[in-house]
Amino acid sequence: MIPAHWRRPLAGPFPTVAQSQVLTAIFAPEAEARSAFGDWRSRLDLEGPFDAEVFRLLPSLYLRLADLGIEDDLMPRLKGVYRHAWVRNSQLFHDTGKALAALARAGLPTLVLKGAPLALASYAKPGARPMDDLDVAVPKERREEALRILQAEGWTSPHRHLDPRSVHAMPFRNARGNGFDLHWHILKETSGQSSEARFWDTARPFDFNGVPTRMVDPPLALVHVLVHGLRANPEPPVRWVADVLTLLRRDPDLDWDSLVDFARAIRATQRTRLGLAFVRQRFDAPVPPEALEALAATRPSLAERAETAAALFETRGLAGNAICMPVILLTDYLRQADQSGLRRVPGFVQYAYRRMVFHWPLGQ
Repeated sequence: MIPAHWRRPLAGPFPTVAQSQVLTAIFAPEAEARSAFGDWRSRLDLEGPFDAEVFRLLPSLYLRLADLGIEDDLMPRLKGVYRHAWVRNSQLFHDTGKALAALARAGLPTLVLKGAPLALASYAKPGARPMDDLDVAVPKERREEALRILQAEGWTSPHRHLDPRSVHAMPFRNARGNGFDLHWHILKETSGQSSEARFWDTARPFDFNGVPTRMVDPPLALVHVLVHGLRANPEPPVRWVADVLTLLRRDPDLDWDSLVDFARAIRATQRTRLGLAFVRQRFDAPVPPEALEALAATRPSLAERAETAAALFETRGLAGNAICMPVILLTDYLRQADQSGLRRVPGFVQYAYRRMVFHWPLGQ
């Protein structure tokens, strides 16, 4: 029998109409932004179910509408959502900063990923980018030491029984419910690849609540956001669009050659190109056509094509059924398998068993 969490239909990673309207209201020029907000507002049902991904965009929407001087009876509610996100992020940063400091005292190199560098270094204000956890990477060879330190600091994980070789990261929670995701691989797609060292080699200094650490270099951070966002996931995080548009706005002189080279190195040119082409066409993002052409010129492997297909299937597609599930598991396994040839077969069987039995979700 297929576990329930695998039977859930997976939705595609691109925004719905309502999500696109909110994104347009945040990032488009004033006239288009006002029109998009009006369209979204006219169809908004405050008494019905609310889209979780739209809710995550509301702090940025509030700041943009306030900047445009838009008056609407929804503004007090949006202001409340923004203030809640700011308080939530502040509490999260306070608690996770202590854990990060503990890792630093032990001499562990750390690399802060995804939301925190975006919230603190790219978005207009820290509360504009809501977060549920802090993602931090440590060198793979110091993984066990980092796990012990987090446990000693009072952080617990529901997945601590997992074999760390089967996953690229492990989520932790503290007594207040704040999250700390410890990575020993930056992405599951880079597990076992020598190219992952480039995340560390090109990292930039980053101050996180007074704790010296590092953050990912912008071209690699953009690839990271795209690959993580365009992935088969029970709850697709379409805020990847907002993250990409924010990164491009904050770094107009992005090194596109470096981005293309890295996407090739980690075998992720298809999703990188699809994501960049989407934001260029739909939101007029400043993506050079030459970069898209260079990505398109790279011939993807069969495994990469399977990954892309799984990421793009809509709710009624194959991604939620028993045909596509083994394909997703196999492509995940091939990303990190040390064996070669027929020796991969028993390794894959063990990997698939661990992933399915211990309910490790697709989108981690």
